Amino acid sequence: MRTQIMWLITGISLLMVPYTLRADDDTRPAKRQSSKRPKLVILSAEREYQTEKTLPLFAKANLAKDFRVQLLFADTHDPNSIPGIEAVQRAQVLLVSVRRRTLPNDQLAIIHHYVQSGRPVVGIRTASHAFCLRNAKPEPGHGQWPEFDQTVLGGNYHDHYGNKATASVQAVPHAFTHPIMQGVGHDRFSVFGSLYKTSPLAKSSRLLMTGRIDITMTPEPVAWTHTSPAGGRVFYTSLGHPRDFELPDFVRLLRNGIYWAAGLAVPTTEVICLAENAQTK
Repeated sequence: MRTQIMWLITGISLLMVPYTLRADDDTRPAKRQSSKRPKLVILSAEREYQTEKTLPLFAKANLAKDFRVQLLFADTHDPNSIPGIEAVQRAQVLLVSVRRRTLPNDQLAIIHHYVQSGRPVVGIRTASHAFCLRNAKPEPGHGQWPEFDQTVLGGNYHDHYGNKATASVQAVPHAFTHPIMQGVGHDRFSVFGSLYKTSPLAKSSRLLMTGRIDITMTPEPVAWTHTSPAGGRVFYTSLGHPRDFELPDFVRLLRNGIYWAAGLAVPTTEVICLAENAQTK
């Protein structure tokens, strides 16, 4: 079946942007605690993949109907601080696009408290190494959370393949019926950016999609679900290069993952890609 795809080439004005959700049966929408649109807070604090540009456009185009969206960005003068992070305390869904930021202790405590409350988390790309440095200690008064990847996201990021190697990804057969994979094609498709080394995943993670750079290698996980230690739904994908937002299957994957994490039925409507030359199927 051919699916119509629209694309976004205009500017943006976002809705400014609370319930506890548990994983339970991860193939069904979870019960919501309010008839209001859930509040989605997006943290964007990274310099590699321009999510300060792509995520606002993606959210306005694909999420604004059913979510109250608030975006928070790193301080332009202090990249390890996210002004307004107190909004996370009132969020029902948290999307993390952060890379190697050691937040002030009081700000990191807000993220800890959110996760400990059992509310859902969505991670994209560098969220696997969001709150830790590679080989350094944080400044005084700042904290790290190196376990965030394994204990919350259920991943195992430890490096990536070469930036010039083209990766292709494909849903795993046993995941075809998962709500997050609704409308995502079964065929392999090429993506942008380096392929992350993420295997092996936590035993409690549920693999949805894998990627590889040649047919001889063992595929690496690129999308999965997990349950946080407090029982909250978690969805993560290592994709998220700016040009990935041109790809309908990636946009569906991310949109569906957010809806699933929030306990909402996954939409059957078309997705809106973020480039005029978006591919169609």
